[in-house]
Amino acid sequence: MMGFRVSGHSQPRRRGFTLIEMLVVIVIIMILAAILLPTVMRAVCNGRQAAMEALLGQVEQACSMYKQDHADNPPSVGTFETAGLVKALDKPSLRHGKYFEFKVSQIDRTGNIVNIVYADEDYVKYRNNYMNTDPKAKGLHNKSGIDLWCRGCDKVDDSINNWD
Repeated sequence: MMGFRVSGHSQPRRRGFTLIEMLVVIVIIMILAAILLPTVMRAVCNGRQAAMEALLGQVEQACSMYKQDHADNPPSVGTFETAGLVKALDKPSLRHGKYFEFKVSQIDRTGNIVNIVYADEDYVKYRNNYMNTDPKAKGLHNKSGIDLWCRGCDKVDDSINNWD
């Protein structure tokens, strides 16, 4: 009698996974997440930093158009706030229309340009270097123009800038 079982009991079929198998899978997923999360967060920050650099370039171009019309860059204040810059660039020009059309998300509640990388903590700083008459003034980077800067992914205060 080939093909027949001697005992009358059949082996029960195994359905599902054991607790150990489930724990092993969960641990493997956690290890993969721990490896990938810093890489993903770094990529997000680098993307925001690139967007911030592009915005600074556009604002610098708008300041150049402002300078063509007014023979000077937009005025700056000693605290390096950009609220005055935003107001100056928002005015219409006879040649260019508005110098720069800021989006609502690019301006904080105090009127300063938001740092996209650290939107809740920081804003873009601005300085018109023509306003400084001291030839030995420290911290001027573009002596013939404007300085724009903010913190980047490395959290250094001036890692994103328009300096030569």
